[in-house]
Amino acid sequence: MADKLQDAARVNTQLAAENPLPTEQWHAGGDTGSNLRDLVLGISDGLVTVVSFVAGSTALLANSNQVLRTGFAEMFAGAISMGLGAYLGGKSQQELYQKERTKEYREVDEIPEVERDEIRTIYRRKGFEGDELEMVVARITADKDRWVAAMMNEELGYGAVENDDPRRTGVIVGISYVIGALFPLLPYVLVQVFNLDRDPTNHATVINNVLFASIAITMLALFAFGAFKSRFTHKAWWQSGAEMVLTGAVGATAVYSIGWLADRFLFQ
Repeated sequence: MADKLQDAARVNTQLAAENPLPTEQWHAGGDTGSNLRDLVLGISDGLVTVVSFVAGSTALLANSNQVLRTGFAEMFAGAISMGLGAYLGGKSQQELYQKERTKEYREVDEIPEVERDEIRTIYRRKGFEGDELEMVVARITADKDRWVAAMMNEELGYGAVENDDPRRTGVIVGISYVIGALFPLLPYVLVQVFNLDRDPTNHATVINNVLFASIAITMLALFAFGAFKSRFTHKAWWQSGAEMVLTGAVGATAVYSIGWLADRFLFQ
């Protein structure tokens, strides 16, 4: 048992020494992990959804002003929808966690030997045997809260769900969605601010040029955000950025194609 603990300590010390951050802080866990997850969800969805939406709208609508109006409507509708969805999803997850934890407490009280055998089976699979295994089982089951926490984590696969605030999750997702959505809408805003689409005979050229600018800005933003995300996921920055760009390109192409086909064959 002591040898295993010493080996684990050596591995952890080595990993920390290889990373410029203090010991254990290089892990993207806890609040950092959940906040990053929410930011990734909101910003990436805002970028991909809105660039896809304006691409489809460009194929259907007459000028950039109309695309901008519908784009803003989609941005706020999407932010509210994503935020509420994230809140309700987090709240449901917490409720399920509390239900399962209450059930585990009841089982520890009513059938302790069965639950103790489950702990024994879990840690036997981890490589513990004999006296070492019994020592681990005894230490874990000596405290009911520690026992239930082990069952929730090891048997059911729950992390520290009770630490996630559904309200915070909903707000982060909603706001980050708006931030992401602003990038593909920026060229349409500039066209209106500088009145670049005032000639009715030139609407088709302007709206296509603005779409290309919107896609270019969005792809750059997706790559930059993907590269930034790699700091927490430990994936190569260029690979993370390329994945985000590919996702946005596929979405924009698909929705533009659908809009073009609908304009040609359905709305004549």
